[in-house]
Amino acid sequence: SSDLSHYFCPISGSGSLPVLVVLVSLSPSEAMPSCQGTLKSFNPTKGFGFIAATVNGQQVDVFFHQKDIVGKPPQDGDVLTLQVEPNPNQPGKYSGKNVVGGSMGGDLQGTVKSYREGNGWGFIEYNGV
Repeated sequence: SSDLSHYFCPISGSGSLPVLVVLVSLSPSEAMPSCQGTLKSFNPTKGFGFIAATVNGQQVDVFFHQKDIVGKPPQDGDVLTLQVEPNPNQPGKYSGKNVVGGSMGGDLQGTVKSYREGNGWGFIEYNGV
């Protein structure tokens, strides 16, 4: 049998009452629940940070890596949506995946001129004024 307590994470609803997402899954590798939390810290140079979130009814710090950010990176005060899973390297701790809602950076758009996947960088031609 599987401990389903890892799959309960409250998120804010559209009304004044919180909504509880309950996923019934017998395999930890299946879909993780989404929840919301507030950015505590993020160090773009080191590539990781922590989000204060409620997991299993307890306020915890959820570790995340920059590779798990979808869209813009977060900045202080951002309310983020993420998927939480038990940290395989630290029992009793949690890791965040698919972190969205960051607001760091601008909204400029351009065209990719070149990209070196092996190095993880490239050049973008800015299309604006």
